[in-house]
Amino acid sequence: MQGSRTDAGAMLLAEQAAPGLTGTGSDGGFSFQVFADLGANLGRVARALADEQARKQRAWRQIRPIPGIPAGQLTAASTFLNQPELAGPRSGYWWDVHLIVAATFTGGSVNVFRSAGGTVQPDIMLVGGFPSSGYLTYGKAQLMIAPGQSLVFGSSSTFTGTANISLASVTEIASAAVPDYLL
Repeated sequence: MQGSRTDAGAMLLAEQAAPGLTGTGSDGGFSFQVFADLGANLGRVARALADEQARKQRAWRQIRPIPGIPAGQLTAASTFLNQPELAGPRSGYWWDVHLIVAATFTGGSVNVFRSAGGTVQPDIMLVGGFPSSGYLTYGKAQLMIAPGQSLVFGSSSTFTGTANISLASVTEIASAAVPDYLL
């Protein structure tokens, strides 16, 4: 009596199976354990890639560009423009300032200070200066402003005209994402 075609196919496959794939590996061939280890390693790699993708997506949600912030005007000699709500990050965030513009003044100079607090007089932390109307550019992480800090603009004693000041390019970074941003 003849068996079914399924039984015959299974027997043919069993007869043609390569030696060593039976799970023993004693004859120098691959064992099932090698394939199991390979599958486990591929699973770990897939999880690591998914975790890295999730980390990048979290960082992307926590880092955003701000295209332009008008900080105000300097109109008199030897004065300071201190607008912490416009020239500094909100609580829990850092700023990476890339481009500052001081335009339309006719004489003297404008200095840019990093201030740590709401006082009118900035800290002695000069971060840039405008000998005439123009712009200052900073690369990534060259002008970082921490939470509680802001930029303050001061005019020289020979200042004339009106300086229209803006932070033309800023990247806002959630404090938790600063390490990822700096990599």
